Amino acid sequence: LPHTCSQVFAFLTRADEASLRILQPDEQRQENCLHLIVEDGLEVFLPQNALVDRDKEMQRLQRQADKLRKDIDVLSQRLASSGFRDRAPKEVVQQASDGLRDLQEQLAAVQRDLLQLQ
Repeated sequence: LPHTCSQVFAFLTRADEASLRILQPDEQRQENCLHLIVEDGLEVFLPQNALVDRDKEMQRLQRQADKLRKDIDVLSQRLASSGFRDRAPKEVVQQASDGLRDLQEQLAAVQRDLLQLQ
């Protein structure tokens, strides 16, 4: 018996399926929604006013931003090292570059969410 994405998500989160809406990539997110990045390619928007303690969410986002900044610094230093670039296989350098770009995009999303909560 096949299930839709919304059925699976509703089951996993114990949410009411009628309250879920799956956005297409070209759709704009609604205002006053909390934006969670679950993993690459999966983002969740939750109505902020009904579900979230604003202060706790700001603390959580700040911790996430701090961790992302630290990870970005470590990866940036590795990529800036001439020893790494000279000795590592091109695929490894490319993976590190791609990882850095992903971390920077995640940080930008977290910073947008922090601004929205202020």
